[in-house]
Amino acid sequence: MQTSKTWLETFKVCTYDIGPSGKCTPQALCRFMQEAASNHAEILNVGGEMLASRELMWVLSRLHVRLSRVPDWREHITIETWPSDRTGGVRAMRDFRIFDSRHKTIGEAGSLWILLSRKTKRPMRIPDFLRESRKPGLPDDLLNDSEVSPLNHEKYAKEFEVGITHLDFNNHVNNTCYLEWALNTLPQDIFATHELRDLLFNFVGEGHGGETIMARTEECSDIAATDRAFIHVLESKVGERPLALIRTYWNQIS
Repeated sequence: MQTSKTWLETFKVCTYDIGPSGKCTPQALCRFMQEAASNHAEILNVGGEMLASRELMWVLSRLHVRLSRVPDWREHITIETWPSDRTGGVRAMRDFRIFDSRHKTIGEAGSLWILLSRKTKRPMRIPDFLRESRKPGLPDDLLNDSEVSPLNHEKYAKEFEVGITHLDFNNHVNNTCYLEWALNTLPQDIFATHELRDLLFNFVGEGHGGETIMARTEECSDIAATDRAFIHVLESKVGERPLALIRTYWNQIS
């Protein structure tokens, strides 16, 4: 359901959305948020089909997600999303809240989107009517803490080939594929002993079909003894172009 400024959409965590722990995977949760944002954009008449007719496209630039817990298998969660009043110029801000079936908040997220010309790839100003659809953003602007440090000492690395199933509506690598590739560099015990609590995602380039993507990961040491944190860098081997920078924080399962 929706109002002019807010969209609410409920999702069920299905078998294909969970990992070995029986809980929703980070990439599935990001897909839920992306779907809710896309559906709200259609309601606001700034969705994919309208933009394609005008040779425009939305590009996700940054995403920061904080979770108090991870949804379980078969759980129904509700995503609330809206254009934040921080939107302006060429920067479209969209915030999210994640609720469990009892309408308790279990997560929040902030995101930054850029409207680009398909032909020139140059940023376009946000339409006036979208700015009029804004409502106050989350009290805590999650994008204030949105920088990912570069790698110092690579610990894990894997290569991935971009296939047709990795491409989105814009013929670029889908955002969630970068996250999935980054997580696939981690040791398997992480997913059995820890849960994701914080995900910071910076997109800096476009991946294309046929490219080879290198995912490199470094473990951080300046955190609590029971927690784990990682920096992930994904780059195309074509010209060694950086594509995404990701930071993940994991809390030990009690």
